[in-house]
Amino acid sequence: MRWPRRQVWEGLIILVAVALATSWVVKKYRQPGTMTVLESLAMDMSAMTAPVGRVPVATEKAKRGPIEAVITYTGSVLPFTEEEVYPRVTGRILEMPYYPGDRLQAGQVVAKLDTSELGSRVAEASFEATAAEQEVRAAQAELAQARAKVKQAQQEQAAAQARQSQAEAQVEAAESDLADAESGLDSAWADLEYWKAEIKREEALLKQGAVSQQEYDSEKAQYASAQAKVKQAEALIKQKQASVRSAQAMITQTRSEVEAASAAVEAEQAGANAVQRGVDRAAAMTAKARAAARTAGIVKGYANVVTTRGGVVTARLISPGTLVQPGMPIVKVADLSRVRLQANVAEKDLGSVKVGDQVRVRSPEDRKLLIEARLTSVFPAADPTTRTALVEAVVANPGQRISPGRYVRMEIVAARHEDALSVPNSSLVTVSEAGKPVVWIVARATAGKVQYTCVMHPGVISDHPGNCPKCGMELVPKQLPGKGKAHRVEVGTGITDGERTEIVSGLHEGDEVIYAGWENLQEGQAVAPTAWGAEGPTELPPVTGEMKMPGMEGGGEEPGGNRMESMPGMGGH
Repeated sequence: MRWPRRQVWEGLIILVAVALATSWVVKKYRQPGTMTVLESLAMDMSAMTAPVGRVPVATEKAKRGPIEAVITYTGSVLPFTEEEVYPRVTGRILEMPYYPGDRLQAGQVVAKLDTSELGSRVAEASFEATAAEQEVRAAQAELAQARAKVKQAQQEQAAAQARQSQAEAQVEAAESDLADAESGLDSAWADLEYWKAEIKREEALLKQGAVSQQEYDSEKAQYASAQAKVKQAEALIKQKQASVRSAQAMITQTRSEVEAASAAVEAEQAGANAVQRGVDRAAAMTAKARAAARTAGIVKGYANVVTTRGGVVTARLISPGTLVQPGMPIVKVADLSRVRLQANVAEKDLGSVKVGDQVRVRSPEDRKLLIEARLTSVFPAADPTTRTALVEAVVANPGQRISPGRYVRMEIVAARHEDALSVPNSSLVTVSEAGKPVVWIVARATAGKVQYTCVMHPGVISDHPGNCPKCGMELVPKQLPGKGKAHRVEVGTGITDGERTEIVSGLHEGDEVIYAGWENLQEGQAVAPTAWGAEGPTELPPVTGEMKMPGMEGGGEEPGGNRMESMPGMGGH
């Protein structure tokens, strides 16, 4: 079907008019930052080049301050002392008045046992003790009689010994008199011999008439007197000899008496000793019976089961009516005024842990709980299976705010440096070829002149901030002052507290250390310190250049001299 020529021309004129009207309306009423359809169609998007970007990183300046080498372990809470209260005798429990949570004093009765059998044992032991005491009294009376007999025998022995001494004295005196008599006899014999010779001489002189009869008679009388003296001395000797014999006979008799008395003393003493042994046996039996009676009374007292220490009942292990045996625990009582905080420390950390080290104790369940303590014990032996050793801190527990059995986090301060240069642990990201730790820092360039441009109209450039004259949008810095570049630094490290690490060489105070976003950095790469969250940067850094199209290198003008306006969104990151 062919259209008439006039209708064709009329249609073309109408289309041109509509196009012109539409172009005028769009140009007059379009929003700032938009472009015409012809402009957008005319752009060669594949020929555009992206602006030079910077890697977003999280940074922190190396700073000085105190740092502690903290070793953190999960620990457990134990009571300072825990006693399992158990009976010391067999019996049926009649009463148990206390329950977990009740507070007890030392020596307080926690259970009572049936005492009927124990009471019978006490009565039996008391009867045996009484019978033994009666036996002791009878034996003591017999011993008194035996001692009296011994005393009497000793007195008779003493009398016999006295008579023996008297007889010995008489013998000695008689022997002395006998010796005197024998000496007198010798003198009488000598005198008699003298007169015997003198009489013979006088007889011869009398015959010769040399002496008178009177002289001769006088001499003869002397001779007769000498003979009488000899006879008298011999008679005295016989008398003294008889006295000696009599005294010796008395000595023999008294010796026999002394021996008999001594034998009697020995016999009586032996009897007394035997009685004494009987008394000792009876006394021993009495002491044994008394001890048995006391023991029975003490055992009867064991029917009241008591605590040896004060504390809190933590468990009731059996119920009333149960027949219990010695050593069978019935309740647990713990001293909770102090608690023992224990943790198993790995072998690699044992060298840096010692008694007296500061410990901070926290509870994952109670964030308000914080206890400052000191290590009181480092157990000297390690577990051969786990290769860990037990450390302990004993702390006061006012109000029983820490209950046994719960777990806590124990932060052991192994060392503390008051003025240390430190960085976050996350900044120590790699190891150099020499095996030393390495961190990335931001190396700042010298700041240049700052210019401002529009992200929609890059050709708009101003030395001062303001709004774009074409679209009204706020101008942004074209060049950020002091651009930063990544720089890799080898450092020496000291102690760490688990979050920060001491730097002993390689950094200075104020150096800007990258602690996040370093994963793909290269030496000299441009970086932009950015706010950082749990999932990465919370915002991206602004562009530092313009997106270019062919022919726009000279300020963004088209070949014909007209500036090209950007499409919405072309000034983004």
